[in-house]
Amino acid sequence: MSKYINNQHGLALPVVLVLSIVIILLAFTAMNLTDNQTLMVNRHQQQEKALHYAEAGIYRYINALNDDNYFYNTEESEDLETPTAFESGCYEIHITPPTAADPVVTIRSTGWTENYPDITKTLEVRVYKREFVQNIYCSNDEGDAWWVQGDEIDGPVHTNGQLHIDGSSGSGSTGPIFHDALTYSGDAPEIRSGTESFPDDYPKEVSPMVFPTTNSSLKTLAQNGGIYRNGRTCIYLTGSSLIIRNQKGTAETLTLPSNGVIYIDGGTSDNKWANLTAGDVFVSGQLDGRLTIAAANNIYITDRNPTQNWPSTASCGGLTYAGSDDMLGLIAGRYAYILHRGWPGFSTGYSSNNYSTSSSSTDVAPNNITIKAAIFALNGSFGFEDYTSSLKDTITLLGSVTQRERGAVGTFDAWSGNPVSGYEKSYRHDERMLYDMPPHFLEPMNSGWEIRSWRETAGS
Repeated sequence: MSKYINNQHGLALPVVLVLSIVIILLAFTAMNLTDNQTLMVNRHQQQEKALHYAEAGIYRYINALNDDNYFYNTEESEDLETPTAFESGCYEIHITPPTAADPVVTIRSTGWTENYPDITKTLEVRVYKREFVQNIYCSNDEGDAWWVQGDEIDGPVHTNGQLHIDGSSGSGSTGPIFHDALTYSGDAPEIRSGTESFPDDYPKEVSPMVFPTTNSSLKTLAQNGGIYRNGRTCIYLTGSSLIIRNQKGTAETLTLPSNGVIYIDGGTSDNKWANLTAGDVFVSGQLDGRLTIAAANNIYITDRNPTQNWPSTASCGGLTYAGSDDMLGLIAGRYAYILHRGWPGFSTGYSSNNYSTSSSSTDVAPNNITIKAAIFALNGSFGFEDYTSSLKDTITLLGSVTQRERGAVGTFDAWSGNPVSGYEKSYRHDERMLYDMPPHFLEPMNSGWEIRSWRETAGS
């Protein structure tokens, strides 16, 4: 009979070895997982810090823009395109300046920590600042003015009040046509349906643009690096210089002021010939440079050199530019007008009230006039004096018109649509003003740089 040998000596050792190996492998795996987890946590922490530093660069640049709208044109801005230390890390900024096609400042900021420069985060932020001059028309109140057939508006339009749009009457057969953004902050638009057209978008409600109450900030600038005068003043632009004649004084030839600001101080008056101390400006000519002219009272745009006696001066066409980089701002404390009647005489032989060289009823407005400027009628309107008489031809305007209440430059027959008095309009927005403006031009009281978009781009 066979016997089975039941001998298990030596079996325990291989089992122990296998278990030991498994335990060691599990230990190494756990250690490896722990190390990887530690690395992942550390990397995440470094990425969060890098993002923090990138954000710091963004906010620093926005603060710099709040101090200087054109900071992106400065050497200080260029300096930020090299690594800038911040806390225990760095950021580096790259800027894309605004253009007419894309009127935003694009800030691209990359951040990293000092000990892990290869772990970076990059933010791209687009910022924008609302300005009055970004609109071809901007008003605090539209009053009883209507946009009608025949109106074709080439540029953005904004009012803090209510829009009035009539597509069933006017001097044309179609329109009004609004080619760009149309915004309002008051009641919903009153629309008489007809041929009105909104190719860009239907009128949109937005927050208001708060009007300043005074232009006195320009007075301070004019007294410190600009040109300051008091009382009735005539200015004729002659390229990079100008001829200025204050009250009954002699004419002076001056270069454009270093800070680009002229301020004419004085009292207020509804009668431009009542006295010499009203803060009125009469202006025309051609500008080669950048300039803002502000008046305590009214600004009158003329067709001839106002520093000379009528009619010895020849037509200059109004207000024009010598080149493509020039920019003019006109800021009236009250009204901005195209001069209609009378002329500012200077000879001591004229009457004490200094009415004109001929007669205060003489029509001195041309049939056609060109105006290249950003116009601001701070507490009044822009228009043609006595627009209900003297049928003219056309105002050709390149720039922007901002006014407390929308004014008029002419009238038309409601039945025939034909012009009856004043001027017809050919207005076009100066697209540079989507991102640029004349020196120290007035801004909305609630103006600030707004973030249009914020996104994280590819990083490491």
